[in-house]
Amino acid sequence: MLLKNKKIILLIFITFSIFASYKLVYIIGEKYYFDKLFYRKSTSHGYFNININDGSFFNANNKLLKQSRFKDISSLINQKETKVLGANTENEKIYKIAIIGDSVTYGLGVQDSEKYTSILEKELNKLYLNKKFEVYNFSLVGDDLLDNYIKYLMASKISEYDLYIFAYVTNDILIEDNSKYPQKKEIYEAFYKECNNLSEGKLVEEQFKNSEDKYNKFLALKSEESANVCMTNLILNNVSKNNVLFFATEGTGDINLYEKDQKLQTSDDFYTLALTNYSKYIKLNNFKIINPYDKDSLFPTKNSNISKKEIHPNKTIHKLFAYFLTQEIIKNQRNISKELKDNEQLILCEYEKKIAEDVSRLIKEDISPIKYCE
Repeated sequence: MLLKNKKIILLIFITFSIFASYKLVYIIGEKYYFDKLFYRKSTSHGYFNININDGSFFNANNKLLKQSRFKDISSLINQKETKVLGANTENEKIYKIAIIGDSVTYGLGVQDSEKYTSILEKELNKLYLNKKFEVYNFSLVGDDLLDNYIKYLMASKISEYDLYIFAYVTNDILIEDNSKYPQKKEIYEAFYKECNNLSEGKLVEEQFKNSEDKYNKFLALKSEESANVCMTNLILNNVSKNNVLFFATEGTGDINLYEKDQKLQTSDDFYTLALTNYSKYIKLNNFKIINPYDKDSLFPTKNSNISKKEIHPNKTIHKLFAYFLTQEIIKNQRNISKELKDNEQLILCEYEKKIAEDVSRLIKEDISPIKYCE
């Protein structure tokens, strides 16, 4: 009997050692050899080799759609609501947040549980004991503003969301006329016609003939004569102002830096100009922008990418996004519940400390809380 117990203990120890060794190798490989082992190979990190612009991605035969990462976007296309965290009784209303974005919010390069939308849902459910939170992620690689608008319309048909968050990046204003989502081509053509077929109708990277052509077309984004600008404003005019926020997942820059006499040197210059213009039109349409990259923010400006090749935000940035959005929801959505009222400042300070600690580790510099812990 004693010998048998020893064998069982030894077997458990060996099994645990193998698992621990595998986990350690995986963590080291992910951190130091991401480009060789995972980049554009790992489906668990969001990579796939299927054309998504012709509408075929959502074919029932696509096995990827069975992954948890695609559950929300798949249910959106099928016009079904799938997520239920708890009973929706008379005393407990589920607070639903729909986050609409592109590859950043989709979580390209990080695992499903590491996405900021997944972390945000967990954080909110830890904070609010008398509420249940559901955070839906309606995002896919390469989505532009028109894609996000279509997803917004589809989401409003399947459920009543308490809050919509449009997460936006540099190239969202570069609208394409593909068939990625249902009726996209028809909606694009209708908007384009309403914009009187202005010349800059399809401003995408592959269209530029040379750097001078690229320069002139990006500068056109400052003009109301650009079809991209016209279509952007048409879309924003059709989005409700009541329960919609815009979340900048990249720094927006300064619109005044880009004048006719200043040459744009790098791709960052071009895309900063595009994002800055997009932000300007969002503000002109009276939407609130949540920008973690404000000058008085703790958000890091370096070491934020996953790897040398994968320039999307790493898992630390995703965690910081989640903490930042948690703070904003606590401050700006006080109608959710009164249970945090007495401790609001303390909770905001605790999240500020978490952000400072993570940023310090990321950039290897000491960072102190500056906003809520005074």
